[in-house]
Amino acid sequence: SLSLSSPPSYLPKDDEHSSYFLSNDGTLLRFLRARDGNVKNAIKMIHNAYTWRKENDPPNMTCPKCNNDPLAHSVRIVGWDKQGRPVLYTCFNQANDRWDATVNIKHLVICLEHALTLIQKRGGSLSNPSGKWVLVVDFNGFELRDSSPSMAVQTAKILDHYPELLGWLCFLNAPRLFSATWVAVRRIINEVTAN
Repeated sequence: SLSLSSPPSYLPKDDEHSSYFLSNDGTLLRFLRARDGNVKNAIKMIHNAYTWRKENDPPNMTCPKCNNDPLAHSVRIVGWDKQGRPVLYTCFNQANDRWDATVNIKHLVICLEHALTLIQKRGGSLSNPSGKWVLVVDFNGFELRDSSPSMAVQTAKILDHYPELLGWLCFLNAPRLFSATWVAVRRIINEVTAN
């Protein structure tokens, strides 16, 4: 079984990156649910997320584009839904520089970390429904070169480090062009998430 009483041995208790996983059983439970109760796969997922957090230090990331142009990206937290979940919003038309996948992923991680902090500050548990976020993707301004399966796959991989936190995903004004990208992404994400 996976619990705080017996956390995975590779998670040192005094490591700042371990605190993300060891803060409560709910966090470990999210990883277990994301792997359909398979403890071995959940431990592998935790190991991958721990390694990624240790290498990238997401709580302390900064966005090089935002320092120079606050409108470089459009992902931002815009408020709360009726269930008390932070709402992240992005619109293709509102991003001045949206084609640098590496920087865009970094910016997304920064926003996700801010959402986690807000959830915790509002007393939300990362194991209950109010401990999730909402993502609204507005396709206004979407162009052919925005239809990047690579960017979509990178986003899905990043979200794998934040399992069971997406409470609802809403696509607004999605063009037919996006359907090919969605087909590619849907193949690599959990079926429950895709639905």
